[in-house]
Amino acid sequence: MSIIEHLEGYAAKQQKLIKALSRKYACKAPFFEDVPKSGVLPVGDELWEFQKHGAGVSFTEVATQKVIDAHVELMSLAVGFDAWRLVQYFESIQ
Repeated sequence: MSIIEHLEGYAAKQQKLIKALSRKYACKAPFFEDVPKSGVLPVGDELWEFQKHGAGVSFTEVATQKVIDAHVELMSLAVGFDAWRLVQYFESIQ
């Protein structure tokens, strides 16, 4: 798998996770105030744990421990990412 394919997959999955969280909790600004601090979120055939933190939400796939951490500023641009979050993701899929 090429780096471009990994980045596209990351961005697509991040977008699905944010949309699923938004739908489940009818999220409103500021920063998903109606979302609990942590919980479990089914997305397709995967189960993801989530935890709100500082300025984001960390998602961890239960089966694989894959990590996708979405920053609050990226939630309006769900296909966006930054270097720190990519490091976390790539370390989790090794």
